[in-house]
Amino acid sequence: MRYGVDLRRRRALVRGQILAMQPLWSDEVASFEGALVHLPPSWAWPKPVQRPRPPIPTGGAPSPRLFEHIDHVKVSIMSTT
Repeated sequence: MRYGVDLRRRRALVRGQILAMQPLWSDEVASFEGALVHLPPSWAWPKPVQRPRPPIPTGGAPSPRLFEHIDHVKVSIMSTT
């Protein structure tokens, strides 16, 4: 564990958090149910100006697993190498 997060589940947790944020940025009332992240009906204002959402940079060593994560949640990459 590091910072209260099981390192084996950290990528899944970040993925769920990013997916939960996306409806908050676009919908008037948003909710999300994932394996690790639960968001009851919630509201967030102001909405981001960037469309469809603000850029979300993520870092990591280039690997097939990182690229799968990037493709799934549509984030940008900052390579560590």
